[in-house]
Amino acid sequence: MEATEKVEESLNVDDELALLKKEHSVLDEKILALEEIRFPSPEEQQQIKRLKKEKLAIKTQLETMEKS
Repeated sequence: MEATEKVEESLNVDDELALLKKEHSVLDEKILALEEIRFPSPEEQQQIKRLKKEKLAIKTQLETMEKS
C-alpha cells in the first residue's frame, strides 16, 4: 500500500469515527429528552429501548475502530 493510500484510508477512518461520535451524541440527547417525560407512553418506552440499543451498537463500533 502506498503512503498516499494509507493517508486516504486514515482520513476516511477519522471521518467515520467523527461521524459515529456525533451520531452517538445525538442519540444520547434524544434518550435524555425522552427519559425526562414524566409518564412516557408505551411507544416512547419502546423508542428509548431502541435508541439505547442503537447507541450501544455505535459505541461498540467506535471501540472496535479505535483499537485498529
